[in-house]
Amino acid sequence: MSHSRDTTLVPTVYLLSSDGIEPPSYEESEAESLARSLNTSPNPGRPLLTLFSLNDEELRRFCYKYIDIDCCYGSRFIKEMILTEIWNDCAFLYTVESLSEKRETSLAHTPYSGRLEEGPEEEGPAPPDRWLVHVIAPNVFVDNSTTTEIPFSAYIKKCTECNGQKQWTCYLCDPRGKEKCQRCNGIGWLGEDYRCPTCVGTGKVLCCRCHGTKIVKCGTCDAYGKLRFYTKLTVKWKRHKLDHISNASKLPTDLIRKVSGKELFKEQGETVQALNFPINSALNEASTRLITSLSTPVNARVLMQRHSVVAIPYTRATYIWRRKKGQFYVYGYQQEVYFQEYPQQCCCCTCC
Repeated sequence: MSHSRDTTLVPTVYLLSSDGIEPPSYEESEAESLARSLNTSPNPGRPLLTLFSLNDEELRRFCYKYIDIDCCYGSRFIKEMILTEIWNDCAFLYTVESLSEKRETSLAHTPYSGRLEEGPEEEGPAPPDRWLVHVIAPNVFVDNSTTTEIPFSAYIKKCTECNGQKQWTCYLCDPRGKEKCQRCNGIGWLGEDYRCPTCVGTGKVLCCRCHGTKIVKCGTCDAYGKLRFYTKLTVKWKRHKLDHISNASKLPTDLIRKVSGKELFKEQGETVQALNFPINSALNEASTRLITSLSTPVNARVLMQRHSVVAIPYTRATYIWRRKKGQFYVYGYQQEVYFQEYPQQCCCCTCC
C-alpha cells in the first residue's frame, strides 16, 4: 500500500573529533536524518493486514538465501545496506470461478442388425429439447465432456454407403482382383536377372483389400445393409477463472499468484453474490465486475460458481547502499525474495 510522507532531510554537519573517530558514512547520516523525519511526520497509515513481521536480521538472512540462486549476485550489498523502513502488509488475491455447460446436437448412426424396415425404431413421443435431457453434471470445477442419445430420436434407414447392398465392388484392383506389386513396382524383376519373389515375376499380387474376390464387405453398416440414425447430444463442461490482485505495492502480480497465503473468505453455490470485503473496497468493485462477466456465457448456462479471497503477506524493505536508495520484497508463506534489479551484480563473481 503506497502512502505519502514528508521525507525532507535536515542537513547534519559532522566534524572529525580530536580522538580520531571517523564521521558517519553517507548511508548512516541519511538513515539517521530519515528516521528523525519519520518520527516527527504525521501517521502515514497502517497496513491493511499483517500476517507476519520480519526484522532487519531476518530480511538479510532471506537475501543471503536469495543470492544462492545466482553466482553473479554479490553478498557485500546485503552486509552493508542500511534498512530505513520495513513495511509489513498483505496483498489480496480475489479469485472467481464458474463452471458452464454447453450442449450441441448432431446426427449420428450405427450399424443396425435388427429386422425393422425403414422408419422410427419405436413409436413414442417427440424427441425432447436438448436442454431437457437429463445428464448428470460433475460437482468439481474441471473441464469435461460426455455424449448421450436424445430419447425417441432414432430411426432406421438403408445404408447410405452401399445403398443397402451390404457390399460393394472393390475399386483398388483390376477386374481379376489383382493390384500392382509394391516391391518391384509392377516390373516383376528386382534386377536384370533377379525375379521378384513377391509377385513371382508377374508384377501383380492379390488385392490386399478384397483378397482377389472383387467384393468388399461394407464397413459402414457392417454388412447388415441398414443403419440406425439418432440425434447425438454432446455436453461440454468448461471451467472459467478470473482473478484480481489488490494492495500489492510494486510487487509483480504474476509472482503473487505463485505463492500461498491465508484464505480469508470462500463461498460456493449455483451463483454467488458480489463480495462485501470491509477492509478493501477495490476488491468489492472487482468482484462485481468479474462475477458479471462470468454469469453470461455464450450459448451455455452456468451450473455453479465459487469465489475466494487469499491474503498474501509481504514485507517491503527500503534500503540505502552506496548513495542509492531502493526496495525489495519478501513475500508469501514461502518467503520468496523479489528485487526489481539486484544492486550488486558482478561478472565472474570478482566483487563477492
